[in-house]
Amino acid sequence: MHAATLTSVSFHYAAEFRLWRRPRDLDTVEQQVRFAFGVAISSALGESLGKQVKRLRIRLVKDARNARLVSKIVDLCPALVDLTLHWGDAVDGSEQVTNDIVLWLSATLGRLPNLKYLHLMQFSASDIVAGITIPENAHVPFSQLEKLQLYGFHWYWNAIE
Repeated sequence: MHAATLTSVSFHYAAEFRLWRRPRDLDTVEQQVRFAFGVAISSALGESLGKQVKRLRIRLVKDARNARLVSKIVDLCPALVDLTLHWGDAVDGSEQVTNDIVLWLSATLGRLPNLKYLHLMQFSASDIVAGITIPENAHVPFSQLEKLQLYGFHWYWNAIE
């Protein structure tokens, strides 16, 4: 498909929207910054490629240091239908679920009216800090889902659906 965008101007515009529907996984902060910048520039030019994005796979780095960037990417892609959030990686180890993360996740998912499929990786119930306060409207983003999957990092564990 990428080769088609390089063929001619006609092919470029036809293939561009298709490529943006399912971009590559955004595993690093660098990839996330490039993606956000590309979408923001396209919006400024009137093309708004972020509205074409239907599926995203994004990694939150240790201590959710890139949470604001991920929120910006979500804001730039309002038509998301399928979202995968990886919280860290196997090297990072487990992260504790805190009030801040719960509020961030609720607010982020609340801005996706078309979300149908949500995959949460490494969001573990065993690492929840005592005294978590769940927002009153936290159930709203989950009520529209057709599928919710929770994964661990071990390949032999089945997803919880």
